Amino acid sequence: MSGISCISCEGKLQRSEIQHGLKAQVCADCGGVWLDLDEYKEWLLQTAIVVHEGDFSSLVEVSEQSPHALFCSDCDRMLHKYRLSPQLPVRIDRCSPCGKVWLDAPEWQVLQQQGETTELLRVLNDRGQREIREMEARQRREQADLRRFGAVDYRRLQDVRSWLDSHPLRAELLAYLQKPAN
Repeated sequence: MSGISCISCEGKLQRSEIQHGLKAQVCADCGGVWLDLDEYKEWLLQTAIVVHEGDFSSLVEVSEQSPHALFCSDCDRMLHKYRLSPQLPVRIDRCSPCGKVWLDAPEWQVLQQQGETTELLRVLNDRGQREIREMEARQRREQADLRRFGAVDYRRLQDVRSWLDSHPLRAELLAYLQKPAN
């Protein structure tokens, strides 16, 4: 694959180690990473890494470097975009037929910063993407409720909800609250 151009900026891709024991094609100009998922899976097996839920809560602001459609340098098909997390406005680009992914330089750096380089397989499937969409919807609902009730009342409602959820007489308490006060 040497001599192939970067799918994002047309720079030259060079095979480099991007993580201890994991090699990929890296663009010398933009720092993007063209990663073969078969090699990635083999690396996961060799390093005996346990895949776990990612925590992207403390990430710095990162914006997508390639918001336009990208095409696979091997088969010339359009890459599909996958969300990395609800907190990040970045998308990983994947060629399903070739089993390769494109990560802009900041995307791989974020994964490294958070120790989440083992999480690609988790987010590159329907379940992972569905979980991300559900988290985004939950966050939008929470923000709407916060605006609607205000910070003080919203926090109070959260406390009451937490108390009710763990109370053994939850149903009776809710029924009591629904009755008009006399």
